[in-house]
Amino acid sequence: CLTTKRTKSCGCSNKIKSENAKKAAEKSAEVCTTHGLSNTRIYSIWKKMIRRTTNPKDTSYHHYGGRGIKDCAEWKEIENFYKWCCESGYKEGLELDRIDVNGNYEPPNCRWATRKQQCNNKRDNVRAEINGEIHTLAEWSEITGITIKTLQYRYYRGDRGERLIRK
Repeated sequence: CLTTKRTKSCGCSNKIKSENAKKAAEKSAEVCTTHGLSNTRIYSIWKKMIRRTTNPKDTSYHHYGGRGIKDCAEWKEIENFYKWCCESGYKEGLELDRIDVNGNYEPPNCRWATRKQQCNNKRDNVRAEINGEIHTLAEWSEITGITIKTLQYRYYRGDRGERLIRK
């Protein structure tokens, strides 16, 4: 087989080729790895945040970048955002939330919140003040035990203050 050139090697050259390919792949991976965060949840959150505020083709852009909401310059780098996440109480199951829904994505205006907290911090929530306390109708429902539907009906009918949460 060797003399007829049907076989080019006893097998050692294939082994050398595979070892060289393995070394090249490892070297390539070292060169291509910039931060090592691409497969993390934090990276996914960061990428979505950047996309919502900068890409007009994103389906949520009109709620964020289209309204003038921006990312702080510091968070343009994933490493800085990751550091902030670690220092500010990031845990699995929490979501990035802007405290002021009209403010930018920046450290003093962001926090990690539960889904429930986020739902109570939306622009379209109805907030009612009773005895100096301001809560969403959903929160008043939880506090008083009155159904959300009843509170919504009363609110849109014009009831405010104590009248809103009467038994």
